[in-house]
Amino acid sequence: MSYTNPHGQPQGIAIYDTILIAEIDAINTYADHIANSNMEDVNKVWRDIIKDEKNIME
Repeated sequence: MSYTNPHGQPQGIAIYDTILIAEIDAINTYADHIANSNMEDVNKVWRDIIKDEKNIME
């Protein structure tokens, strides 16, 4: 059983795993930006983006 199509892209449930991993990685990256920034206005934007990313995963 192949988990990719002829172009190498995941198919079926495997694609959902790939998408969720990408979303979690993005959330972690945004959290790193917040941890390394002392600009509260920028951090608020990052928090809003994290909130949106988490809503996508629900």
